[in-house]
Amino acid sequence: EEYRNQGTAEAQAIADMIATTSVNGYAGCASAIQNLSYLDSLDQITGLPVLFIAGAQDAGTPPAGMEAMHANMPGSEYVLLDPAAHISNVERSADFTQTLSGFLAKH
Repeated sequence: EEYRNQGTAEAQAIADMIATTSVNGYAGCASAIQNLSYLDSLDQITGLPVLFIAGAQDAGTPPAGMEAMHANMPGSEYVLLDPAAHISNVERSADFTQTLSGFLAKH
């Protein structure tokens, strides 16, 4: 919400993109992922570096869900960006990039 209310050209462009998504397109995407859950099988993924980055105000992928994925994947890393919502890579681009770059440099 905070990011959306800043009134930047970037925030407006994202809002416009979302607003122009067709109802059928949105419904199709929602239908495709509504029952998608790999939570119980994440522990089977081993030997790979994994980083979960969550936005503290993300209603679409709440931090609790990301924390659960992190807990089910031994050796993974978890970072919470606050404030940030669903597009934390845009809302907090410098912090997101620093977090991801640091993770990639380690691995």
